[in-house]
Amino acid sequence: MNKEKDRKEASIKESFKAINYIFKIAFHSSKKYVFFFVTYILTSILAPLVLLFIPTLAVYFLSVEKNLTKFAIYLSIAFAAYIGISGTSHYVSSRYDIENTLIRLKDFFTAFINKSLVCDYRYYEEKQGKEDRKKAEHCLDSNWLGVELIMKDVPLFLINFLSLIIYIASSSLVSYQIVLIMLAMVIANFLLGYLSTLIYNKYIDRTGKSYNRIDYLYRTSKNELKGKDIRNYNLAGLFNSFFMKEFNLLKKYTLIQRSIVILPNLSNSLLGYIRDLVAYSILITGVVNKSLSVAQFTLLIGIVNGISTYLTDLFDDVNDIMVASKDTLQYLKFINAPSAFNHNKGIDINSVSKPLTVEFKNVSFKYHDSKDNTIENVSFKINAGEKIALVGANGAGKTTIIKLLSGFYKPTSGEILISGHPISDFNIDEYYRLLSIINQDVEVIGVRIKDIVSSQYLDKNIDEEKVVKCLKEADLFDKVDSLPEKDRTYLTQNLDKSGIQLSGGESQKLMLARALYKDGSFLMLDEPTSALDPIAEGKLYEQYASLCYNKTSLFISHRLSSTKFCNNIIYLKDGKIVEEGTHEELMKKKGEYYHVFSIQSHYYKNQGELNESLL
Repeated sequence: MNKEKDRKEASIKESFKAINYIFKIAFHSSKKYVFFFVTYILTSILAPLVLLFIPTLAVYFLSVEKNLTKFAIYLSIAFAAYIGISGTSHYVSSRYDIENTLIRLKDFFTAFINKSLVCDYRYYEEKQGKEDRKKAEHCLDSNWLGVELIMKDVPLFLINFLSLIIYIASSSLVSYQIVLIMLAMVIANFLLGYLSTLIYNKYIDRTGKSYNRIDYLYRTSKNELKGKDIRNYNLAGLFNSFFMKEFNLLKKYTLIQRSIVILPNLSNSLLGYIRDLVAYSILITGVVNKSLSVAQFTLLIGIVNGISTYLTDLFDDVNDIMVASKDTLQYLKFINAPSAFNHNKGIDINSVSKPLTVEFKNVSFKYHDSKDNTIENVSFKINAGEKIALVGANGAGKTTIIKLLSGFYKPTSGEILISGHPISDFNIDEYYRLLSIINQDVEVIGVRIKDIVSSQYLDKNIDEEKVVKCLKEADLFDKVDSLPEKDRTYLTQNLDKSGIQLSGGESQKLMLARALYKDGSFLMLDEPTSALDPIAEGKLYEQYASLCYNKTSLFISHRLSSTKFCNNIIYLKDGKIVEEGTHEELMKKKGEYYHVFSIQSHYYKNQGELNESLL
C-alpha cells in the first residue's frame, strides 16, 4: 500500500516538475505569452458565467418583474457583454495556440537539436541511448503531444477547475447536499482516472519500441544504398513480415491503452447520471416546497449542468496532462543528461605539448548493450610524432580504440593520457580541435565541397588556397577542378538540384582533405582506403609519411601492407594486444601478424597487380 502511495506521489510530483519546466521557459521566451495565458483563462471563465445568467434573467422578468422594456435593456447588456468577452476569448485563444507552436519550435526543438549535437555518442550508437533520444524527440513531434499538449491543457485545467469552484460555491448557498454529492463524484472519478493513467503509462515503453522499429523500417526502405540490397536480394517480403509483426504489436498495445482511457469516461457518465438525478430531485423538491423560485431553479439547473461539464472536462485535462508529462519527462531526462566529459571547462589545450603523446594504461571498455568487454586491459604508448598501425580482424577492438581516443566514450576501467593529461581533464569541445579523424563510414553532408573541406559556412572564414592544397594532397583536386562550379559545387541534391554524388573512393579522399585542412595534432585514420582501388591505395600509402609529418598518428587497416609505413605495429585479437613491434620484427617472430600478412601477400604484388596464379 505504501509503495503504491509513493508511486502516485512521485508521479504527481514529476508532472508538476514537467509543467513548471515548460512554463518557466514559455514565460521567459515571450512577453506576450503571459498576457495571452492570463487573458485566455479569465475570459474563458467569464463568458460562460454571463451566458448562465441570461435564461435566469428571462425567467425573472417574465415571472416577477413582467417589464418587457427592462427585460430588453438587461438582455441587450448581457448579450453585449457575452459577445465582447467571448470574442476576446476566441481571439486570445487562437493567439495563445500560435505562441505555443512557436515556442515549441523556437525553444524546445532548438534545445533538443543543440543537445543532440553535443550529447554523448551513446545516444547515437547504443540501443538504450537511441531509444532515450527517440522518446525525447517524440514529445515534440506534433501540437498534440508532450510539450505543446501541456501548454494547451494547463490553461484548460485552470479554467475548468476555477469554474468548478465558482459553481460549487454558488450551489452550496442553496443545498450543501449537492456539494457533498459533487465532491464524492469528484473523488471517485479522480481515483478511476488516476488508476487508468498508471496502467496507460505501463504500455508507453512497449508502444514506443514498436514505433521506433517501424520508423527504422520506414527509413531503411527509403535509403539509397540499402535499396540496392533490398532489390538484389528480394528483401521486400522480409521487410513486410517485420513491419506487420511490429504493426500488430503496436495495434495490440494501442487498443489496450485506448480501452483503459475509456474507463474514466464511462465511470464519469454513470456517476454523472446519479449526480444529476439526485441534484434535480433536490431542486425540484425546493420548487414544490416553494423554498426556491422558478428563476433560482433555472439558475441552479444551469449551475448543476455546468458542474457536470466542468467535471468531465477537468478529468480529461488531468489525464492528458499526466500522459503528456510522462512524455515530457523523457525530454527532460535527455536534455539534462550529464555528459561523460567536461564542457566549457578543462585544461587549456594551448598549454599541451605537441606533437602529442598518447598512452593507454590498462584500458578496458564494455558497451552498454554488451555482456563482455570489447577491449581488455589494453596498454600501449605512442610517442610524440610516431606513426602507429593498429591491425587485426573484424571485432578485434580497433574502432573502439578510435572511439575512445575521439572522446566518444570513457573507458570502463583504466586511463587514457594525452601528453600526460587524462582525456577527462580536457574541455571535450576544445579537445576535438587536437584531432583530425577519417572514419571508415563516409556519409557526406549536402553542402558545398569547400564547406566540407574547411568545416566553415562563411566564405570569409575559408582559406581558399589551403582548400586547393588539401584537395591536391588528397588526390581529389583534378576531379573538383573539372566541375563547372569547382569547389563551390554542392554534394547530393538535398540542398541544390545541381549537386553531384561522389563515389565511395572520392568521398574518402574528400574526408582526407578535410582532415588535412583541420591540421589537428593527432591524426587518426580508420580504414581510410576501404573504398579505394589497390592502385589508389598504394599511391596514398606512398604519401602517408609526408601527410603525417610532425603529427602523432594512428592508422587502422585490414590490409597489412599499409603497416610498413609505420614506426610501430600493434596487433589486436579478441580485444587484447597479442603482438607489438615493427613490420620487420613481427615478420621475424612468425606469429599472428606474419600468418595474416603472408595470406594477404598472395593476393597482391607489385602495388596492386592481381596475382596471376589466382586467375
